[in-house]
Amino acid sequence: MPVSMSNLSATWANTQNTYTAIGFNVINDGFAADSALLRLKVDNVEKFVVYANGTISGVETAWSTYTPTITSSVGSFSSVSGAGRYKTIGKTFMFGVTITVTTVGSASGNIVVPLPDGVTAISATAQGVNGINLSTGGMSGTTIAPNGTVAQIGVGTISNQTYFCGGTIEIQ
Repeated sequence: MPVSMSNLSATWANTQNTYTAIGFNVINDGFAADSALLRLKVDNVEKFVVYANGTISGVETAWSTYTPTITSSVGSFSSVSGAGRYKTIGKTFMFGVTITVTTVGSASGNIVVPLPDGVTAISATAQGVNGINLSTGGMSGTTIAPNGTVAQIGVGTISNQTYFCGGTIEIQ
């Protein structure tokens, strides 16, 4: 039996936001390949769209940039810089930071990479992300502690090279 529905809508609210789900463009027992199955709006601003072809569009989830102040767990760098990008979707936080060590100074131990202001990992467990020495291709163990606001890259001996730290974590 053919089914044809479109523009179904459900709206609900809490004390801070009004949510609207609009969707389920079902046409003749199937989905048009480019049809939006579901659109989620918060306070009438579209947050994401789920399409029939399986793609999801995060309308307002553009990548942001930040400049983290890179430190080490022991000692200090004479010259180091960091350039980062991040995106948050709900409680999912994705980030990537390129670290350029120009002069090691007395830095040793781990390279410490702060997350952007206001970002704190969940309290339940430590989370692993990726640490890579871009100069040599070597991988490094990198963790964010429970309730953490920094990633620590365990690189062994810190040297004048370029590193990358990044991944996806759950945040509070």
